[in-house]
Amino acid sequence: MLENFATSWLLNVSSTILWLPLCVLAVREVILGRNVDFRIGRPSFATLRYGAYNVVALSAMLVISSDVPASSVIMAAKLVFAIALAWVLLRTTLAFSALALGRQDLGLAQSIARTGGLTWQLLAIVVLPVAATMACIFAIMITMTDVLDAVDGDAYIYLLAFAGVASELGVLGIAIAGAHVYRLLEAGVPQNGRY
Repeated sequence: MLENFATSWLLNVSSTILWLPLCVLAVREVILGRNVDFRIGRPSFATLRYGAYNVVALSAMLVISSDVPASSVIMAAKLVFAIALAWVLLRTTLAFSALALGRQDLGLAQSIARTGGLTWQLLAIVVLPVAATMACIFAIMITMTDVLDAVDGDAYIYLLAFAGVASELGVLGIAIAGAHVYRLLEAGVPQNGRY
C-alpha cells in the first residue's frame, strides 16, 4: 500500500512540476490582462515557493484519496481533513497568485485574512468553472470507453493518460479562477513582483 502511494505521489508530483510553468504563465496573463513572454531560466524564489505549495496541496489530496482500509473513523477523518484542506486552499488563493507574479509579501496568513467573509464567493468562482470542465471531461471519458472497448479491450491506458491530462487541466482551471479572484481583490495594491 505504501509502495503504491509513493509511486502515485511521484507520478503526480512529476506531472505537477511539468505543468507548473503553464499554470504560472496563465496566472500572470490573467492578472496582467496581456500576453506575457514565456521565459526559460532559473526560477525565482517565489516560483519555487509556488511549486512547493502546489506539491504540499497535492500530497494532502493524495492522502485523502489513498486506499486505506475503510473504517468509519478513517472515513470521517478523511472527510474532516478534505473539508479543512478545501477551506485552506480557497482562502490561500491570493498567496498562490501573488507568488506566480513574483510577490513575496503576501503569504498564506495574509491571504486568509484578506479573503475573510468571502468563502462562499470564492467557492463559486473556483469550483463552478472546474466542475463544468470536469463534467465535459467525464462525458468524453465515457464516450472514449465505449469507443476503445470496441477497438481494443486493453486500451485502458488511454483512459489513464487522458485522466492524468484532464486532472492537470482542472488544476489549471483552478489557477486561472484564483488569478481572477486575485485581480478583483488585489488590483489596487502596488505590486512588488517581477511582472
